[in-house]
Amino acid sequence: AGEQRETCGRALDAAAEAMRALDRLNEARRAAMKPVVAVDLALHLGEVLYGNVGAVDRLDFTLIGPAVNEVARLEALCEPLGARVVVSAELAAACGATRRLRPLGRHPLRGVRHEREVFALDLESGRNAMSEARGDPRGDPVKRQVAAHWNRRAKHFDEDFGHSIGTAAERAAWDRILDLVLAGRGPLEVIDLGCGTGFLALELAQRGHRVTGVDFAPAMIAAARRKAAERGLAVRFEEADAEALAFAPAAFDLAISRHLLWTLPHPEAAIAEWVRVLRPGGRLAVIDGIADPRAAVALPQESAHSSPEYRAIGGRLPYLDGRPRGDIERLFAAHGLVGVGGDDVADLVLAQEARMQAEGIAARRRRRYVVWGDVPR
Repeated sequence: AGEQRETCGRALDAAAEAMRALDRLNEARRAAMKPVVAVDLALHLGEVLYGNVGAVDRLDFTLIGPAVNEVARLEALCEPLGARVVVSAELAAACGATRRLRPLGRHPLRGVRHEREVFALDLESGRNAMSEARGDPRGDPVKRQVAAHWNRRAKHFDEDFGHSIGTAAERAAWDRILDLVLAGRGPLEVIDLGCGTGFLALELAQRGHRVTGVDFAPAMIAAARRKAAERGLAVRFEEADAEALAFAPAAFDLAISRHLLWTLPHPEAAIAEWVRVLRPGGRLAVIDGIADPRAAVALPQESAHSSPEYRAIGGRLPYLDGRPRGDIERLFAAHGLVGVGGDDVADLVLAQEARMQAEGIAARRRRRYVVWGDVPR
């Protein structure tokens, strides 16, 4: 059942991506004063027979069976129903993706005894589970504020406490955390979500993994690229929205983020998007914590939470103050991940407290954790 659900979900992803690719092709054809291409799609789930059919001198590879006839009849509904992609009730039920589907009612199909319930695939939200309009995310005032803040902070980001490794104890703690996340796997295709100046991306690249880092702030990406060049590491850094990734399904073995969820307007939809780009057996890992305003006051640096940018949008960030580790573990399980586990990273917390004391900063205990879960094989 789990494999069938995943396969059907990928069929929806493939259909949505095919239509987006067709839109891009047609834009180029219009610009060249060429006729555009019109394509409809129908998706159905059922048993078929397939193989070579015909005589020795004329063989065709084909599919036959009632399901083949039915999907052909479904496609004929696209134009009258005004839908570019129609989906059968059987496939909709199997993939459990009804939030991406719009009911079109029950309709007769030629040669089929009973009326069939039909759905239209919402191409605007087909790439992920977000419900807001697609298009350029910079049109979103919340995301504009987020980008503005981190662009402003990028130049001195690595100088701020907690954004780099400063002691042997911190190094040992981070090595242990990454060992937990990697679990001896490798080399992996990794995506570092909200990569900032590249801390995790560079750590993982140094361990021999192939890493792509994405961040919404161009200044952060520029800093990450400089650091990779200085260290001679081949890391792909791209400006991107972590809630709407421009990657095909099943592109990565590991998706990882550090202190990102609290900055997102749609954190739960983002989790669904991150799972989408993972391969079967792939792992999602989130390093996060719970905000402590007193700890922020104690640090000799600006707090993002109290910045003018985040004060303007805080009410639209559901995870602004963080979430307990147990909440994130349950969220992972709700998104179908298995083998969900976590760690309170006490060694990192203690190492950072010791560094605060050594640097004359009033030390306060900060609640941190790492949570991981795997996509079913």
